[in-house]
Amino acid sequence: MRKNKRNLRWIFWSGLFTAQSLCALIWLLSIQRDARNALIFGLSPSRLLLAGMITIILVISAAAFVFALISPAYPSKFTSFRENRRSRYRIANLFALLFFISGLTGWVYNFVLPEAFPAYIERLNPILALLFLLSAELYCVIIPRPEGRGLKTGLKQLVKPTFLFLLIQILFYAFIRVSGLGLTPDPFDWQPIGMAVQYWQVAGAILIALLLGWVGSLLPRGNRHETRKTLLIFLLIWGIAAALWISVPSEEVLRNSYFVEITAPDSLPYPASDAAYFGLWSESVLAGMGLKDAVVSRQLFILILSALQALSGNNLWVAINLLTAFLALIPALLFLVGRQLHSCMTGVMIAVIGIFREYNTLYMAPHFGVSNSKMFLSDLPMMLFILIFVLAAAHWLREPRSWLRLVIAAGTFVLAGLIRSQFLFLLPIILIFAAVQHVPRRSLVIFILLVFVILSPSLIRSLILTGSPVIEDSGIHGYELARRYSDDVLWKPNQQTLAEQGSAATILSFVRRHPAKIVRFISNHFAKEIIDSWLVLPTGLPLSFTSLDITQPDYQDVNRRLAGENASELLLFALLIAVGLAKVWRDHHKLGLFPLAVSLFYLLTTATGRYSGWRFILPVDWIFYLYFSIGTIEMLRESCGLGIEDDLSEERKTGAMAKRPPSVLPALGTALIFTLIAALPGLSRPLIPDNIRPLDQSQMLEIIRSIPQQELPSELSDSIQESTVNMVYGRLIYPRWFEAGDGLTSANPWPVYQIRDFDRLGFMLLNETNTEVILPVSDLTRPLPYRAACLAVGRWSDESWFKADLLIFPDITGSDGTPLFIRANDPDPEITP
Repeated sequence: MRKNKRNLRWIFWSGLFTAQSLCALIWLLSIQRDARNALIFGLSPSRLLLAGMITIILVISAAAFVFALISPAYPSKFTSFRENRRSRYRIANLFALLFFISGLTGWVYNFVLPEAFPAYIERLNPILALLFLLSAELYCVIIPRPEGRGLKTGLKQLVKPTFLFLLIQILFYAFIRVSGLGLTPDPFDWQPIGMAVQYWQVAGAILIALLLGWVGSLLPRGNRHETRKTLLIFLLIWGIAAALWISVPSEEVLRNSYFVEITAPDSLPYPASDAAYFGLWSESVLAGMGLKDAVVSRQLFILILSALQALSGNNLWVAINLLTAFLALIPALLFLVGRQLHSCMTGVMIAVIGIFREYNTLYMAPHFGVSNSKMFLSDLPMMLFILIFVLAAAHWLREPRSWLRLVIAAGTFVLAGLIRSQFLFLLPIILIFAAVQHVPRRSLVIFILLVFVILSPSLIRSLILTGSPVIEDSGIHGYELARRYSDDVLWKPNQQTLAEQGSAATILSFVRRHPAKIVRFISNHFAKEIIDSWLVLPTGLPLSFTSLDITQPDYQDVNRRLAGENASELLLFALLIAVGLAKVWRDHHKLGLFPLAVSLFYLLTTATGRYSGWRFILPVDWIFYLYFSIGTIEMLRESCGLGIEDDLSEERKTGAMAKRPPSVLPALGTALIFTLIAALPGLSRPLIPDNIRPLDQSQMLEIIRSIPQQELPSELSDSIQESTVNMVYGRLIYPRWFEAGDGLTSANPWPVYQIRDFDRLGFMLLNETNTEVILPVSDLTRPLPYRAACLAVGRWSDESWFKADLLIFPDITGSDGTPLFIRANDPDPEITP
């Protein structure tokens, strides 16, 4: 019986190799020929050589097939080879090498560099495809497997949980198709879907992951070697991501950007919209003014921006590159998450998908509104800190007796909350998982206390300034939430009413009156967020896409991608995600679903604010390609045996730890460090010297009178002499010049950047109150001295911005000692001394 089974296997494989070789030969011969280069049978020498190589493989495969048919005992001649495991490993590794050479060559020249050698690669594709398939199949046939380990034994344990997780996804799909939830736009807010990866990029991620997994299997093993290997891969991924993202020209990425609009006169990437809010506060920190007497949103992100700009030498282009390099840690952290849950191969795969996704986003930026690593936005920094927290919390939940891990988990949780405070609402989820992991009650209490202790500097500061323990700018977020919790899209809350009653009271009043509407719009946005996160994978996108199609907008057509015509793709991705979920459930039990729980509840907090789509879910929309990567690698590991040794130690699988005494002193020191980091935004003013020297009325008049009065309009000169002019002083920030009828495209630009009917220069004067200044001036094309001390002379408008007649830069003087100045309405003012 065993001989018959072996003979049938031999017949199957040799027959398959024969059929594949024949198909490759037909494919090669069907390619259009050039009669001018024909040698024999209308074939050029190069094609004749390729046809000969394929024919040799065809003849060998056919001969093996015939021998297996006519001589059932023929496979037994290879018994000695089959029993020699060392020889089988060596031969299998040769086929693995051939697999990667053929696969990566075809991938690079068909998809990454499709225009490099199109004629050559068209002729090479048949033999590359044949070698790719044959080497993969021969590797799977030859590689020795441990006793009791195989496709049946490995995947059989996953069948039931896989079916359950697949069924959940199918039911969710049926639910949204029937109910329309997630697909029916909300008139208040319905943001577009985030960027997707393409099929060729997923294929590349799998190939690269398998390559590193194979190379890793050839290296020495042991805890010390594993640690070094992990660190090396982490640094390699970080470096490659940073280099690749920075290589995309920032000028091109930020062209036409909604959040960073480049305009005259400086042609620098000054932030706009939400990014301008963060950028201006980071400028305040750099100037030594800190957060002033305000409660500011995204405090830790603002501090990070300030540090990066300081490191850049106040060069905005360099600061953007530093921010990009900092955010390139995200793929490296994705690698650690994947490795922690499954294996190095999985970690590499999800990291490569993350790298490609941001690469696509950077190239899409000039064509469509996206949030990317070159913008002063909190979306990607939030993703980075969530990944850090997930890693820290998972380590703590595996060893709940470790005080140090407990402190790190609490500290990273608070730091993530100081990027976006909505993350703090996930505290109950963390406590539930901790209880499920049998964390002692004492540890849970200490975790909660640590969260409040580390957060206390921000809470105390907010209580002192506003009387409320809110760590976000309630003037912005409270107003917007009150507007969204209403029936009328055009309704705008009265600022005075909100100030008297509070935004929370307004929102609660609407919730009590319309609970069904609340449930409806939260469910609608939540379903959309799950759909958008799921569609980061390339379901419904053409298989033929290459690197030339990165900017194709096909990924935005959600209804087409979810249509029944793509059912097979949807089912395949759902199955692989289900396998990934089943695998982590088997290995880690409930803890394996911790990243999923964190992501889903973060999405729920976003949906509660009536937000969904692209940048709002960007911090956690990696969750489905995480489990997809786990499922894909697990299927390949079990079916092909590549890197079959399990990377997971018993500790990482079960959380079993050798008993060790908890270390208190390192934990206390770490808690102190986290508390200081959390306090730094509020302490930035006393820590950083004030770079804007205050001037009194007489000093400002003295500066004005140093300007030759004959060069000023008589009316302005008389006002100066009579000391009746209005003056404001500060640091010039974000100067932009617009023609009449032009302005920023953002929905709610600062008044100085709004569309107006006259030529003007608009900028922010950084001081204690931040003054918005407009200077009516034509044809201002020469660069202004950015961040220079500036004195504006003029009058206040009815809209609370300052209309300047004269700008003076007292620290920039000409050869005669006269300060640089610009007058209003000059046709083309000279602005360099």
